[in-house]
Amino acid sequence: MLYTSFAQLREADACQSRYRHLRSVLSKDVYRDETPIPLVEILDANGLDDALWSLRVCGEDVVSFIREYALRCAVHVGHIGGEDARACNAVTRRYLDGEATCEELVLAKAAWERAMVAWKTKPLWEQLACWAADAAAAPWAADAERASYAAGASDVMQCGVSWATDAAAGAGEDAEVAWQTDTLRKMLVAEAAED
Repeated sequence: MLYTSFAQLREADACQSRYRHLRSVLSKDVYRDETPIPLVEILDANGLDDALWSLRVCGEDVVSFIREYALRCAVHVGHIGGEDARACNAVTRRYLDGEATCEELVLAKAAWERAMVAWKTKPLWEQLACWAADAAAAPWAADAERASYAAGASDVMQCGVSWATDAAAGAGEDAEVAWQTDTLRKMLVAEAAED
């Protein structure tokens, strides 16, 4: 299960107003400074953006979780991004499953980036697939052995997914925001069940 604590959130310079909100929602008798807080509790109390941000302080095993979530978001809206986004998603899936090389991943990402140049004039919502695919395909996020990448992977994933959530919400796409939240919740619950 992915956990953090109030102490870890403070050390990572969590937004003070969101930190205070989380403190006020969660029972002080149950969650003391060092008590592990399941990430699903943060999702329920503070919402998607804060849960995504909190991934940065969930320990060493979080990078593969981040990559999987980002890819699921990319695949969910892959029809918007066109063939280049779908191809990048497919190679990223194969890479995460150990069936594609880093070189294949880099080439797929380069094809996506070429397509992205043409999309600069498109609405933000239409760029969603590529932002999430970039988070999943970032070469430095592929090294799950190094815990120092967790915060960086979280930053890119949050930049893509949270930014995309804002863009989706701004475009009236509440269903996409709900899907992203539900998907994260399901993944967190499944992760807890594995422990």
